[in-house]
Amino acid sequence: MDNNIAISILSLIVGILVTVLVSRYYFLLSDEKSKKEIIPYIDFFYELLSGIDSEVREAVSIKYKDIEVEELIEVQFLILNSGAKPIRDQIKPLTLEIPKSSKIMNAALIYVSPKGREVVLEVDKKINKIKFLFNLLNKREFFVVKLLLNGKANIDDFKFKITVDDLPPELEAEYLPNDLIEGETSFQEPLVNWGLISGGFIFLLLGFSVGLLALEIPVELPNYVVSQPLIAYVSEIPLVWFAQWPCFILSILGILAGIIQMISGISVEETFKKKEKLKLPMDILRSKSLLVQDFDLNINNSKNSP
Repeated sequence: MDNNIAISILSLIVGILVTVLVSRYYFLLSDEKSKKEIIPYIDFFYELLSGIDSEVREAVSIKYKDIEVEELIEVQFLILNSGAKPIRDQIKPLTLEIPKSSKIMNAALIYVSPKGREVVLEVDKKINKIKFLFNLLNKREFFVVKLLLNGKANIDDFKFKITVDDLPPELEAEYLPNDLIEGETSFQEPLVNWGLISGGFIFLLLGFSVGLLALEIPVELPNYVVSQPLIAYVSEIPLVWFAQWPCFILSILGILAGIIQMISGISVEETFKKKEKLKLPMDILRSKSLLVQDFDLNINNSKNSP
């Protein structure tokens, strides 16, 4: 095969692959910038009485402001505008529906970012719903709410609903990722994965090397005569010519693997990870402090009580 033709074909294939990958990268980037999204993150879900022995639990009476407590559940949510567009002009406000198997004892808004953003909780204990009232929630703005419940519940039974443009009617809650919060002792991950980039460069180098070595093999194709049978012509082609093609295929695969691995080392998510970090006081993050004070709980041994 003529070296110039082979180099042209190889360059064309590499150019197409690079164009597709770069186009995909910028498509994802533009989609990220136009996205409208709000995510309710589950900071923690804690059943406070789950570790108590059943016999001991039956013998103990717990009351909260004269209300008999069956089971205590503490759950904390972080509500984040994770998209690029502000959340405003809601037709129906963001609402949390609590499972019917539990009752709201207390609800508190414990943190709002940025400071001064007005968020109001409207708690309806009769129908077990909480409305989060806000006129505006810009990109990367969030608030944290903590609930104390009486009864049993599964975290999957908590339903967040909202009616607003470009958002689904029901929002799926997710567990809070460890790398989303920039706390006082948080670890800053590098924006670039040099291991992936180095590995991709090695694949790229090997791919080009195999391709160039295949091109350096001297092969002369026999002249084709129209009257000559095709099988006879193919039988005259040197075996080295056929051996070149697996090398070209391996070269293309190596170059493709190298390009993909190098791009994955600088992905959209990693590039903007530092901007997406949320600042939250460490005493708020995964805080296990009860909403109730000691004087709110009345604990008695039912067997010894009159």
